[in-house]
Amino acid sequence: MVQISAEIPDFSSISKLPLYYTVDRVKGQGPVIVFCGPSTITNETKSASRIQAYIFTSFGFRSYPRLTITPISELYEAVNHLLPEHRGDEIKRGLAGALHKYYLDVHAQHDASVAGHIASSMTAISPTEGVVHDLECALQPQHISHVEVDVILPTGSSRSGAWSSLIESMGVQLAGYGRAPVSSATSLDASSLKQQVNEFYETEIRYIEKLQRLVDVARELRKGPPSECLELFPQALDRILQAHKNADITHTQGITALSKTLVEHLPKFSSCYGEYFESRTQMKHDTAIRIVRESVVLQQPRYANDRLEDLFIEPVQRLPRFTLYIEKFLSILPPTHPAVALLQKAQAKVTAICSVGESPDSTVLRRLKSLIGPWPSDFHPKGRLIAIAEAQEVKAPFTEVDRPMQDGQGMLLLFPGCLVEVNKGVNSTLTAYALRQTLERPDILSTPPQMKSSGASHRSKPELAFRGWIALNDLRASFSSSGKDLQLVIPKGLNDCAYERSRPTVQIHRMRGQYEGRANKWTEELAKATILGRAPTFNDNWELRQMRTHDSSLTILFALSERESPGARIRLGIGLAPGTESRDRAETSITLTETSDPALYEVRVQTVDDTSRAHVGISNFPTYFMRVLSATLRDRFIASNQTTNNALASHNLKILKSLSIPETATKRYRPPSPTKLLSNFGSIKASFLSRSKSDVGRPGSAGGPNSSRPGSSDSNHPFNLASLPPAATFHVTPTAATPSPSRKKKRRSSLSDLVSLNRPDDDTPSSPERRPAPPTSVNTKEVTAQRRKPSGPRERSKKMEALFEQLNVENELLYERYNSELLGLAKAARFGEANKALTEKLNTAQRELASLRAENMKLKRRIVELEDLK
Repeated sequence: MVQISAEIPDFSSISKLPLYYTVDRVKGQGPVIVFCGPSTITNETKSASRIQAYIFTSFGFRSYPRLTITPISELYEAVNHLLPEHRGDEIKRGLAGALHKYYLDVHAQHDASVAGHIASSMTAISPTEGVVHDLECALQPQHISHVEVDVILPTGSSRSGAWSSLIESMGVQLAGYGRAPVSSATSLDASSLKQQVNEFYETEIRYIEKLQRLVDVARELRKGPPSECLELFPQALDRILQAHKNADITHTQGITALSKTLVEHLPKFSSCYGEYFESRTQMKHDTAIRIVRESVVLQQPRYANDRLEDLFIEPVQRLPRFTLYIEKFLSILPPTHPAVALLQKAQAKVTAICSVGESPDSTVLRRLKSLIGPWPSDFHPKGRLIAIAEAQEVKAPFTEVDRPMQDGQGMLLLFPGCLVEVNKGVNSTLTAYALRQTLERPDILSTPPQMKSSGASHRSKPELAFRGWIALNDLRASFSSSGKDLQLVIPKGLNDCAYERSRPTVQIHRMRGQYEGRANKWTEELAKATILGRAPTFNDNWELRQMRTHDSSLTILFALSERESPGARIRLGIGLAPGTESRDRAETSITLTETSDPALYEVRVQTVDDTSRAHVGISNFPTYFMRVLSATLRDRFIASNQTTNNALASHNLKILKSLSIPETATKRYRPPSPTKLLSNFGSIKASFLSRSKSDVGRPGSAGGPNSSRPGSSDSNHPFNLASLPPAATFHVTPTAATPSPSRKKKRRSSLSDLVSLNRPDDDTPSSPERRPAPPTSVNTKEVTAQRRKPSGPRERSKKMEALFEQLNVENELLYERYNSELLGLAKAARFGEANKALTEKLNTAQRELASLRAENMKLKRRIVELEDLK
């Protein structure tokens, strides 16, 4: 197995270092923790400040056993952005330099100022034992044991040509996958071959006898009154029997004659077998059982030892047995035998016939849908059910004590090309083995006993519930060092699932049942299923080879074909003509061509971000290929990977939030809000205008004879911006018996007593009809005092808290929009579409601005109308 995660140092040594914690408020990237202290690595330079730092953020974990922070270092730039009171603190300087180095390494869009601000806000945490233990469990090294590589060969190429030695170095061919493997024997084992051929003849004779009895039963049942008999027992059975009799396979002599007979007659089996498979999709089990029970056909002595259920499954099982025998023949024959090519063509034809209509795989899928619900109506996985695993999805920080998700208990169902996740009921005792037995029972006309015992056919709520599915081409799987946990990186989220599972995420499944402690075995199944999902349905040139590296740390699965398979993540093109390269972008594409020097290959490596060329010796190519492969596997699980960065960042953030951080280090922080800043600016401006207009000529007002110090203001002065129309002219109306204001306690008149409005085009000081009517019998002082009666501290605190929550939500939405737009622009710039993206953003901003202006004018007109009604 190969470790693909970052190297994690010994946590026992890390635990001795001081731990510092903060939350990234500048970029909104969540918590930040840093273990930082003096470096234990000696150095002759005594003037340098040497530290060691271990940093974990949403971008991942990084280790720095020795960092030198000096004024001449580029990392010292972050120190200049510390708060003035922290620049003389050696610890803060070390934190700033380490964070700056970290953000440069993870390619985050954080400059030195961000590192400095974060370092200034960090606080020491004690004790650290709980945090260290949680990190040690959450950051277990992740490994990969199997990786799939798609190999594209030139069209019409022969595996015995110029590239034969390279193909043979790709390991042994696997039986049961694609083209049947050929034995490497140099001589023919005649006795073994004769034994296998005779066994094939015997099974064919027995099959024809059973098929004859099945046809006789079907003919008798078709005479009965139920009209369903023609549909349940079709005429295709008669044609299948006649096709096998016409082939007369049992009278052929020798393996070559048998191969020719199979290649000649197998195409004739296609229509009759396809019709029979199609009829089985329309069978109604209850109706068939009732017909069989009411019929007297099976009471005849010649059918006493036959079960109709076993007879009806025989045609379905016969063709797959052809494939098994062909593989046995090829394992005995030497590659140069004339029957090899014929047998490979026969195997491809059998595969094509089995893919028509409903196969046993479709029967399993139909039963699976009846047990799981609600199953999406438009989701139909192709191929057979490869494996079932019991798994428990656990929460961060993934300690030894299980912390299951609310709907985490379930099973993983593996199909070619896709993985299905299902939930188990709280009290469900259904196991993967029991489910497999239920699905694969060959009794097509009766309910399986497992379903009867568990009540699945009569229960209103199934034991299993559909959680979602994902295409294996979009999945990145690995396992922990202990083999207990399976990590699934899902860059696009699950399909046909609840909203919270549709986002990019990383799942940690604790394996149960037969895969408990063997998560590496499940990753092997995933790799093979991924290749089968991309494999062509009918291609006699497709084959699968398996090779182990010299140190047995990695198993490579090579899928060889002359046609390109879409969705390949690692592709190796051998001897392709210029211009025939794939247009489907892979994670890594390696093209291998010959050169004028027979001892050299020209190798071109194309990744998402780079393209390189090199001339590599034939003997050195395996080492070169392994180096490229290792780099590709590591890049899948780093934060800078464009495909998986969102999922990994979400996973790291969950770990950070689950750590046992003391409450003293998690003080609530109110981030600066753009909305709040704009609101405060408007309030300050409005308050200043109100004071400058309403206090003109009053003692103690700005500009008056007893004006106070410049910039002073009355904090208790209420001002309602909505009550003032735009472009209004203010006129001061002195009131009678106005008391002298004091410096500490001022009495201010109500707005209706001080201000009267005029239209901007009025040249007169004021109009009598515009002036508010004087109060009659109402005591103005009492009314004003009631309006200004302050609320209690509790009410004011609640209002402030509600205002803060509202502004905080607005702030987060603004930050989220800003980050998403910035990410979109960065991606567009990377693909050379920055101008187009910026133009679209500018047009969108202009449309929003025009909409806001129109809305603003509506509000202004409404304010004027309300003032006119006063």
